[in-house]
Amino acid sequence: MALQGNLRIASILLRLSAKYAMVHLFSDTLTILYKAWPTTLTQWTRRERQLPRVNTEAAKAISLPHPM
Repeated sequence: MALQGNLRIASILLRLSAKYAMVHLFSDTLTILYKAWPTTLTQWTRRERQLPRVNTEAAKAISLPHPM
């Protein structure tokens, strides 16, 4: 559920920053989205290696999407 809320907020930020020409906010939001949703398998692999292991408390605090 938290992920859906985060995507909704990102969508709002992108629409408003595009409408009112806030280039820096638009760019920052896209950067965050690209980190959460890499566009290539190599980037997914790199992101997965940087994340803590699934069974740790640190992993539970991170809410990034999973490709499966």
